[in-house]
Amino acid sequence: MKEVLFICALEAEFDSHVLDEISPDIHFFYLPVGIGKVNSAVSLMHFLKDHQPDLIINVGTAGTFQHHVGDVVCVNNYLDRDIFSGNFTLVGHRLDNTLLRPELLPQSVLSGEHVDSQNFLVSTGDNFMTEMREEEYICDAVDMESYAMAFVCQKYRIPFFSIKYITDVVGQNSQQHWEDKLHDARIGLGNFVKTIDFSVF
Repeated sequence: MKEVLFICALEAEFDSHVLDEISPDIHFFYLPVGIGKVNSAVSLMHFLKDHQPDLIINVGTAGTFQHHVGDVVCVNNYLDRDIFSGNFTLVGHRLDNTLLRPELLPQSVLSGEHVDSQNFLVSTGDNFMTEMREEEYICDAVDMESYAMAFVCQKYRIPFFSIKYITDVVGQNSQQHWEDKLHDARIGLGNFVKTIDFSVF
């Protein structure tokens, strides 16, 4: 039986009961890891000591600079903004997760339209971003965990991608907007996950 791990930072971001409504031919695991890169990396590595899932999917909330609240962005390109130096080609700064073929990613939903997801990038750091920085405009989403999860998955050679529900636009009262939109995110992410065709993975 295929095994798929859903991993998120906080239980408030994703309703795991949604997984009970998906194919009985898949064994789903659910792992809330806490906020930040260290928590997510350590918790995931601890889980992987005893399990080897066929696929790991990060679900959660994110801010943005260029999309809209309510958009759902599927990501398989990751940047660690905490060690950003202005050179995105430096080893260790940007991680391109090539374990999962881009054409297999679910389509993102931007302004109600389905679009291909292969080029989307998330910027990860241990701070909740409330101010715009010019270099961040290249990112589709900002969060606090995805890069670390992707890094661990690459080391363990496990296919991985992220599904991010946009809760706030950075620089526009981001933290309050995030808190206000958590309920919408749980519903939006749950509905999105139920549309995924897991047979293609």
